[in-house]
Amino acid sequence: MFKADILLVNPDYHSESLGRYQRVPVGLGFIARAVESSGFKYEVLDLNFSGAGEVFKLIHRSRPEYLGISLMSYRVERPYKFLEKVKSAFPAIKIVAGGPHVIAAGRELFAECPAIDIACAGEGEEMIVELLRGEPLEKIRGILYRRAGEVVETAKREFTKSIDHLSFPVYNGFKMETYSKCMPLAASRGCPYKCSFCGAPRFLGNRWRKRSAEGMFEEFRYWHDKGYREFVFEDSLFSADRKRIADFCDMIEKSGRAAKFSAEGVRADHLNREVLEKMKAAGFDSITFGVESAANHVLKAFNKGETIERIEETVSIADELGFAIGLFFILGGPGERVADAKKSFEFALKFENVSGAYFFKLTPIPGTRYFDYAMEHGMVDQNTRYPGENFGFEIAAAFGNDCMSAEELTGLLKEARLLEKKIRDRYAVRRFFRTIPGVKKFVRPLISVYDLIDGFFPLGTVLRKIRSTAGILVDYLKKNRKPVNNIKSNSMLQPVKSYGADNIGMEYVVCDLCGSGKYKIRYKKPDTWLWLNQFEYPTVECLDCGLVYVNPRPREEFLHLFYPAGYHASRDTAEHLKRYEIQSRFMPVLEKEKILDIGCAQGDFLIFLKNKYRGISAYGVDLYSDKINSEDIEFYKKGLMECNFKDEEFDVITAWAVFEHLLYPAKFFKEVSRILKKKGKFIFLVTNSESIYGRYAYCEDIPRHTYHYCEKTLRLYAEKNGFKFNKCIFDDSVFDGRGTGLFFNILSSIVGLSWADRRDKRINPFQKLFVRAGNLLDKIIFKYHWESFFRRSGIMIAEFEKL
Repeated sequence: MFKADILLVNPDYHSESLGRYQRVPVGLGFIARAVESSGFKYEVLDLNFSGAGEVFKLIHRSRPEYLGISLMSYRVERPYKFLEKVKSAFPAIKIVAGGPHVIAAGRELFAECPAIDIACAGEGEEMIVELLRGEPLEKIRGILYRRAGEVVETAKREFTKSIDHLSFPVYNGFKMETYSKCMPLAASRGCPYKCSFCGAPRFLGNRWRKRSAEGMFEEFRYWHDKGYREFVFEDSLFSADRKRIADFCDMIEKSGRAAKFSAEGVRADHLNREVLEKMKAAGFDSITFGVESAANHVLKAFNKGETIERIEETVSIADELGFAIGLFFILGGPGERVADAKKSFEFALKFENVSGAYFFKLTPIPGTRYFDYAMEHGMVDQNTRYPGENFGFEIAAAFGNDCMSAEELTGLLKEARLLEKKIRDRYAVRRFFRTIPGVKKFVRPLISVYDLIDGFFPLGTVLRKIRSTAGILVDYLKKNRKPVNNIKSNSMLQPVKSYGADNIGMEYVVCDLCGSGKYKIRYKKPDTWLWLNQFEYPTVECLDCGLVYVNPRPREEFLHLFYPAGYHASRDTAEHLKRYEIQSRFMPVLEKEKILDIGCAQGDFLIFLKNKYRGISAYGVDLYSDKINSEDIEFYKKGLMECNFKDEEFDVITAWAVFEHLLYPAKFFKEVSRILKKKGKFIFLVTNSESIYGRYAYCEDIPRHTYHYCEKTLRLYAEKNGFKFNKCIFDDSVFDGRGTGLFFNILSSIVGLSWADRRDKRINPFQKLFVRAGNLLDKIIFKYHWESFFRRSGIMIAEFEKL
């Protein structure tokens, strides 16, 4: 049984207005790395995706001595209730709290939440490790703890002078598939400024401490090698050192690694044109500025240390260079009038590339100077000082300022919400028509309709005219657009040739079937499983033999990064049992044959066959499966080439949805031919490159599916490897009821939904109507097997016979 020393918990502050926090928690990641590096074991659980019941099961199973949790003041009563439940169920567990709220609340924390045993007031990496080592509590600096009914506070622990010695988080044990594919990075801590509304100097230290450019690049390279292509710097003050930013950008450019970066903690007075141009060239495409107010007297009251003129100068340069710009504002500041707030609204509308403006009411955050002011003047009730309604996420204002009432501020907040939506919509429309992806999305439905009709009836000249006209429209829009992305950018919107470098895991290949290097691009498609980046992988067709394949494709040593956990494993469910029954219909009647299933996963199909045909001998091969669900099956956890089977050893070989994943199918066919007996059958399922669904084939999984076959190319493979091509069955029923997605994708793209948007439940009713209509048409096609009648199904099952 696994015994954890500590259970790390990320609390849930979910509300309808705030939404769920999607990025992996960086702070918890640093704690986990410190615990792991010191030789201790931990479990981690995120309450945004798991219920309290899972926590109780985990505690019962791993019996940790400590539970660690980070607290923010916003809706702090939610984690408090959770901790009380844990303490009630497991009285022996020691609850350790950290985070901004611990520093803000101090000793009062223990009265607010009796379940808490120990509080870490400061950076927790060293404190947690000292606790786990069993050092006496009174000797651990920076903590508060209960002793004999009293709260004891130890000597203050200074913030670490440098953060370069801290190992960056690697998130072992975190369920990374549940988080955004945009990797957050923390390249600095602390803030030397003293803005009255911000608690960063108190919570993170009033001295800015940075990670070196080399350290930043090392962390980026680690995650880039893992397959991540989008990154966001979450620092409260990312931009304080121009040279560090410039050096980091130079390293990115020299490495040839393409990625997209966002920076959130940016002061406009730290940046200039030179640095912004370097950032753009390195792949930064989004910057968020803290403007706070367009009125200088309000900025002065905030102790911001900036002027609106200096802010506007930098934002204008960023707008000119094509950055997607985010702007943060605070309403209700000291001395702010309604007219001053209107100036902030006007400022947000000044720039073309503002992708989002965010207006919050001035919030008395515990630990800030403004909170102390609000407490002194009775603006916050001592007994209810942490409820969510005091925070800037809510529209209703509990109080105003010395120049406007709470009602006036509430009216401004409502107006701000409408303005936020207007700016988002405006940016989306402009980006749609200005960028190449936007042009493609506009024209793609026209081309898709052509693909559909031409898939059923090759109409020749007339339809090609339609497609040609669409191409002319693309060229026209390209020439007349104002680029949002600067041409020097090394972002994912660059041409595919940026992937040619050896060190970024992509390679160009020639045709596996005939060896030709001549091809045409059929279409491009993003990775819709992992969403690691916005790159669209080209699917090309060999001009000599017609084989369809992805080019460029992930190199062999990087391919495993594109397969999420659980991708390969099959399950013994009703859906899968039905699929196995359908697959078995394409098999010959078996008696005492020796059968090999390539890519057997957990062996469920072989188990199904053994139950149906008692006399057979079953063998399974799977490079990724860790176990087999039956002792009667001889299992090899390796690739087929490494199994060293005897010549002509098997009577029947099957491979269900395997060939699409192979990097070298010709070698695979040759090996199958070697180990299969004469007159033996080789039965396999592959995607159909001549499917009517084209780019929208529901069974196509780019870039994991590197090759796509049709009847013609399969016949050529058979001839070259000593097989007789017996038959090819066009039938999508193996994937019972999944639908094709053809009309679904065409109609949803017409109403402006991207690949990712279609998963979002918050689409508007008009868009939902098109999506539902597409789904209905797809179900009709599927139900009556129209695609099979024209030999244009999404998948096909082939039978080869060894000569």
